[in-house]
Amino acid sequence: MLTITKPFQVEEVLARVENQLTLHKLQTQLIEQNQLLQQEIRDRISAQTALEALNQELETRIQARTVELRDYLEQLRNLESQLRQSLEREKEVSDLKSRIIFTISHEYRTPLMTILSSVELLEQYRHKLTDSQQVKHFWRIQGAVKHMTTLVNDLLFINQAEFDKLEFQPVALNLVTFFQELFCPIQSSLGAKHRLLFSSKRDWEPILGDPKIIRQILNNIISNAIKYSPDGGTILVQLNGDEEKVILQIIDQGIGIPKEDQPKLFESFSRASNVGIIPGTGLGLSIVKSCVDSHGGKIHVESEVGVGTTFTITLPKNLPEEDE
Repeated sequence: MLTITKPFQVEEVLARVENQLTLHKLQTQLIEQNQLLQQEIRDRISAQTALEALNQELETRIQARTVELRDYLEQLRNLESQLRQSLEREKEVSDLKSRIIFTISHEYRTPLMTILSSVELLEQYRHKLTDSQQVKHFWRIQGAVKHMTTLVNDLLFINQAEFDKLEFQPVALNLVTFFQELFCPIQSSLGAKHRLLFSSKRDWEPILGDPKIIRQILNNIISNAIKYSPDGGTILVQLNGDEEKVILQIIDQGIGIPKEDQPKLFESFSRASNVGIIPGTGLGLSIVKSCVDSHGGKIHVESEVGVGTTFTITLPKNLPEEDE
């Protein structure tokens, strides 16, 4: 039997159906939006991960590049330092060449002129000269040759010292006997012009030293003391020391060395500003310094203009084991 629904009941059913459809539609939209949101979150997480990886890669590259740049800058600094040293060395060599040329042109000219004039006189007027006059010219030639030989030897010695080629050959030395044997011919050659006095306050056992180098030290300093001391002046050589070292002092009464010249005193071709016309190459004290250094010693100077100069040389009594 068919039941007929009332009109208000139909409308109520339609409203419920419509509500359910609307709700279902909203649920579907929410699900879709939720899925979109989750996908966006996943995309953002993926992008964040990629960004972090990129940042890490960039940081690694920056660190590596920083290290490369630091190494490159260090290499540049080293190259700059080497270039500066090379330029300074080149300047030193250039200055040395200039000083050598200046020294040769001045110091060699006098003995060469002496030889030339004596040879010309002997060649042209030998038949008019007495035997004694001829011998005098031969002595002048001989003296000039010896002087030039000394200059050449000094230059060769300085060249060896510049390139650390000095030969050091120590032997057992009795210093008192060695100094006395060295000073006797020097004193004989001085005559009455200067006095050379030697003193030692103790008995010395033999020490290890290179006689050639010690002779160079003494000969150059004493020669300077004689050259720059007035006639009648005294050069005093004192030998002191203890169980570990030898202290040698050479004291003169010469013209002295100005304070402003003392810092460069041991440089090659360096001469004091008050030497005037006194001849010299400026190599003597440079040779002394090289000899003292090769012997493992030290040298000190005290000087006052018009009063005199004292050189104090300290040498080890015994050489280090690695040098023996």
